[in-house]
Amino acid sequence: MRYKKYKVGDRIFYKCWDGSIETDIVIKVQDEVYEVGSGWDKLTPFHYQWLTLWEEGNCSTGIENYNCLPQNSPEYKEFAKKYAKFDRQKDNIINSIMKILSPWDKSIQQDILKLLEIKIK
Repeated sequence: MRYKKYKVGDRIFYKCWDGSIETDIVIKVQDEVYEVGSGWDKLTPFHYQWLTLWEEGNCSTGIENYNCLPQNSPEYKEFAKKYAKFDRQKDNIINSIMKILSPWDKSIQQDILKLLEIKIK
């Protein structure tokens, strides 16, 4: 079975253990492989992507691409409606924010983002 290949910046949707649907933005993609089958002579490589969704220091969390909801599923379609407008405009939004941040050096940019995060919460 073929699964969608994701790239950094893609939005993914996935079902949690409790049945709820969540979404996140991919921040890192790693191609992975493991062997499936029974016995040493019958192992078949299974290729997948590990999608990192959060990373801080040596800690991270993510999901395999085969655990993401397919774009043709009713759950995906319903949940994606909420994010469609933002996803269409996200490049313009990010470019506007980058333009605002550009006059400042990196340490001040990080302070601005911290303050913005505090405001949002």
